[in-house]
Amino acid sequence: MGKLTAKQVIAYSKADPKKYSDGEGLYFCVRKQGSPYWMIRYTTAKGRREATLGQFPLMSLADARIAAAYFRKEVRDGIDPLLEKQKIELPDIETVDQLFHDWYRTDLSRRLKHPKIPYRVYTKDISPVIGIKCIAEVTARDVREVLERIRESNRPTIANDTLMYMKQLFRHAIKLDLGPDTLNRAISKLFGREPGRKKQPPNKMGKLEHFTVHDLRRTFRSLAASLGIAGNVAERCLNHKLKGVEGIYDRHDYFEERRIAHQTVADVIEPLVNFDPASHHQTGGR
Repeated sequence: MGKLTAKQVIAYSKADPKKYSDGEGLYFCVRKQGSPYWMIRYTTAKGRREATLGQFPLMSLADARIAAAYFRKEVRDGIDPLLEKQKIELPDIETVDQLFHDWYRTDLSRRLKHPKIPYRVYTKDISPVIGIKCIAEVTARDVREVLERIRESNRPTIANDTLMYMKQLFRHAIKLDLGPDTLNRAISKLFGREPGRKKQPPNKMGKLEHFTVHDLRRTFRSLAASLGIAGNVAERCLNHKLKGVEGIYDRHDYFEERRIAHQTVADVIEPLVNFDPASHHQTGGR
C-alpha cells in the first residue's frame, strides 16, 4: 500500500516545490513552474536512473501506481524501460552509413569546428568498404581492409586519422546500445595491443606502426616556432581555437598564412624523408 492518498496529492500539488514519496521508488514531484508530475527511481546494472511517468492531474495517483508497477516489472525482467523508450524515439540505425550520419548529426557537427574533415574521410575511405554493412556484421578484417587501402595509396597520416574516427564511430554505437565493445578491442589487437594482457598479440598491420597523432602535432608546433612562424598562425595550422579576447575578435581564417607555414615546415622535413644514405656515403657527406 502506498504512503500517499488522493487528497494529499491534491493538497501537495498546490504546496511548495518538493518530492513526496509514495514508496517503492514512486515520487510525486512539485516544481516552481509547470505542472506537478510523477517520477520513478529505479536501479539497473548501469546505476540509478529516474524516469517521468506522467503529469498531474492527467495521471492520477492510482494511474501512477499502475504505471510504476509495470515499470518495476520490466526492470525485474532485465529491461530498462527508459532505454527502450529512447530506442523507439531514435531513427532506425542498422548500417554503418546510418550510424555515421547519426554520429555526425548529433555529435560531430556540434562539437567540431571543422566537422567536414571527418566527413570527407568517412565518405572517401570508410563508406565504400563498410558503409552498407550492418553494424553487427562489421569485423576487424573489414577495418583492416579500410586501413590497407589507405596505406597502399601512401597516406599513413590519413590511415591513422581513419582508425581514430572508426573507433569513435563504434563507441557511438555502444552508447546507443547498438553493439558491444568487441570491435574496438579487435581493432587494437590488429596493431598488437590488447589492454589487460601481459602477452600481446602479433602486429598484423605490418609496417603501419603505431604512433600518436599528438606526437606529430608537437613536432610541427616546435618546428614552426623554431622557423619563426607566428604563434597564432601555428595554432590555426593545428586547428586550435585562438584563446581569450584574440579568439573572440580575430575571425580571419589565415588560409594563405597557413599554406605558407605548412610549406615552410615541409621544406625542412622533405630532405629528411627523402634522405638516401647510400648517396650520402658516396659523396663523402658526414
